[in-house]
Amino acid sequence: MRENIAIGEELGYLRVPDNTLADLQEGTRLPEDEILLLCTGSQGEPMAALSRLALGKLKEFHVERETP
Repeated sequence: MRENIAIGEELGYLRVPDNTLADLQEGTRLPEDEILLLCTGSQGEPMAALSRLALGKLKEFHVERETP
């Protein structure tokens, strides 16, 4: 994922300000209103982060309903 982001920046498709990306450990320490989680798993692979997140099996993060 980081490599794809770097390629997107290099090609001019993405602009990511310095100190914007955090690794998993840093992300677990940030307030939830400051996190955007990018993860893989478009084909429904059971071990992909997106599948595990959707099934509640990603121990570092979980999905909650947005409250109005």
